[in-house]
Amino acid sequence: MTRRVISTSGLAPLLALFSLVAPASAQTIVESTTSTTAEVTVTGSVTTTHTERVIVAEPTVVVVDQPAQQSATVSEPSTPLVPLLVLRAELTMSGAYEDIVAVSGTALLGLDAGGGWGGGLVVGYTSPLAIADTPSELQLALEVWRDFGPEDDFGFRLVGRTGTALVLDDDGPSPIVLGQLGIGTRVSLDGRIAMLLDARGELRVRPPELWQRAEVSGGFVLSMGLAIDLD
Repeated sequence: MTRRVISTSGLAPLLALFSLVAPASAQTIVESTTSTTAEVTVTGSVTTTHTERVIVAEPTVVVVDQPAQQSATVSEPSTPLVPLLVLRAELTMSGAYEDIVAVSGTALLGLDAGGGWGGGLVVGYTSPLAIADTPSELQLALEVWRDFGPEDDFGFRLVGRTGTALVLDDDGPSPIVLGQLGIGTRVSLDGRIAMLLDARGELRVRPPELWQRAEVSGGFVLSMGLAIDLD
């Protein structure tokens, strides 16, 4: 028995030709899937939040009071006038009196104008000593003063007075012009009361009467009193 061996190497061209002439319905579609592997490097960042608690001491604020600056155009308020009552006992030594010595009591109602200045109206009564027939006097005058230490408890004063003394005799009151100038001291006892001590020179002029000359006499006056603030 003879076996026939058919080589397949000759079949390949035949199969290729057969596939070309085969009908479309008899064609077999072979799909191929291609897998591609690519190496991808992913770069990322990680944010870490670290919370730290810090205790801060509160700052100390120091407030320094500073004097307010006043504008040069703003005028300072004026010092108010302070009413004063001054009561004095006075001792006068003068050639105008027959017994040389006379005593007086005076009251002054005036104003303290500030800065050591002041003044007022003086009303007083003078009576000579020893001789009963010597007429007494009624005094009406203006007085001014300058205190050189108004803010201190102790101060020196310059005092002046001018006015009229009416001599009360039997012929009726006759005027005498008087003037006083002197120095003194002030001692404040508290905020409203002060003690005064003055020493003054006095000049008295009696106006001339009919066919007579004017009479001029000098003297010396010591006075002590109290100044009372009426405000």
